[in-house]
Amino acid sequence: MKPISQMELRFGATRDSEALSIVPTGITLFVGPNNSGKSLILKEIERFCNTYQSTNNKILQNLDFNVPPYETVKEDIERKKTPPNENEQVGANSIIVQRLNAYQGQKPREVLPIDQLETWVNQRLLPNLTRFYFSFLTVRLDGETRTTLLRPNNRGDLLATPTNILAALWTDPEARAKIRDLTSEAFGTYFTIDALNANQLRARMSKRPPADEAEEQSLDQRARDFHRDATEIIYASDGVKAFTGMLATVLGQDYKIPLIDEPEAFLHPPLARRLGKELAAVSGSRDACSFIATHSADFLMGCVQGSDRVNIVRLTHKGDVSTARLLSHDRLNEIIKSPLMRSSGVLSALFHEGAVVCEADADRALYQEINDRLAQFETSNSSEALFLNAIGKQSVAKIAGPLREMGIPAAIAVDFDIFKKGVEFKQMLREISISSALINTWCQFRAELAQYCEDHGVDWKKGGIRDFEGEMKPAAEQFLRNLADYGIFVVPIGEVEAWLGYLNIPPEGGKRNWLLNAFNTLGHSTDSETYVRPEEGDIWDFVRDISAWVNNPERHGV
Repeated sequence: MKPISQMELRFGATRDSEALSIVPTGITLFVGPNNSGKSLILKEIERFCNTYQSTNNKILQNLDFNVPPYETVKEDIERKKTPPNENEQVGANSIIVQRLNAYQGQKPREVLPIDQLETWVNQRLLPNLTRFYFSFLTVRLDGETRTTLLRPNNRGDLLATPTNILAALWTDPEARAKIRDLTSEAFGTYFTIDALNANQLRARMSKRPPADEAEEQSLDQRARDFHRDATEIIYASDGVKAFTGMLATVLGQDYKIPLIDEPEAFLHPPLARRLGKELAAVSGSRDACSFIATHSADFLMGCVQGSDRVNIVRLTHKGDVSTARLLSHDRLNEIIKSPLMRSSGVLSALFHEGAVVCEADADRALYQEINDRLAQFETSNSSEALFLNAIGKQSVAKIAGPLREMGIPAAIAVDFDIFKKGVEFKQMLREISISSALINTWCQFRAELAQYCEDHGVDWKKGGIRDFEGEMKPAAEQFLRNLADYGIFVVPIGEVEAWLGYLNIPPEGGKRNWLLNAFNTLGHSTDSETYVRPEEGDIWDFVRDISAWVNNPERHGV
């Protein structure tokens, strides 16, 4: 069976559109902030694949299968056929099929009326086919199973259909060799299986590979010495167990619909990237439809490196408003190839409520500290946004634009001199997809504002709107509110260093030294009497407004 282009996922209505439909390719990643439904959607897909039911689904509206030809279905089923046990009663027109693992109450063994299979396929009877066909191709790996996949298990009858992963791998030398190669590259040790303990199979990690298949699988002295020198995998770290177990599960059986929840758990970033690359490659080589929920930008990058058939669906759920946005592999590749985007760590924003793009690292550090203090003392006035730094004001929109395209509310925080003549204000607005009508209106007023500043000697760094007089002042204040409605936040009193003036921060030494002085003045310990807590006005209101925009599902601009 080749499920690629033979499944379609339809998401329920969102604020952005009536529904989102995707035809998954080799691997589909679900990303988004915490509590956005990433783990839940895997369970909903599993329910579809096992029972063809969508009762009480919160995210997935429907999943449609394009049933393969009868010959393909029969061939897949025949590989699962197993002899009946002594007490099993099987009719003349039925066979017993064996599941490797049972989820959601599915029976490990099913009596399948084989004479009805062709009718089910020809008439596309999906309730029957999900139970007796698609469910055998589906496996879900979650936090409870990830580190226990390779624990000792029954050997059983090795002439019959395997009933567990180790038994399946025991009879598949090609899969064992592949896993050995991967564990050798990742850990410097080699995956093996021994059958020396009564009726059990045990996974081990050896310092060297077996010289031949007999050294691994026979019962002679040579095999006993080999396995005695290897370490049973149950004594390995959780990272080794999780990495090896997931690859062994995917490689050990012909699963075409693997569902994996947070595969990067217990793994260091380089190992998470390697796992993503290998799982994506396996999905592509097996024509599988893999669905994976992840919080890791490293795992995501590995998937993109391992296959050119990767879709990313970003899920959000905020204030009873759900969204689902699709980012294609081609667009993702464009973003990844940009040195600016790579250097800013932009992909990490996929896993946050939003992003705040600042002109420089010093700006980012200060605004993030203010947001952290608001989160500590005023939870509702802070956001779980990722604070990013650009390389000057000319690049803030180059980062925020693609983020908004991915459905991430990306705010921009810039100094007042963004309005200066010669600064590419119009280009910035275009790069974050502001409408032409608004661009024309805003650019016209920006020209008037810049001229006013020149004519009246407004201090761009320490004055801003504070230096305005007459009718121009309320007009400029309204202009800044209009920009803020679309996630563009301009320091009204000049530059970042103009904030916190009431704390009398020492000004000497340039921006970086000013930041260090600001942090020292703000204090480090909440137990100290001099520790500065949130107040009204100044930078506190500025960051509160940014957080309100990020947190508002009805915001403009995204």
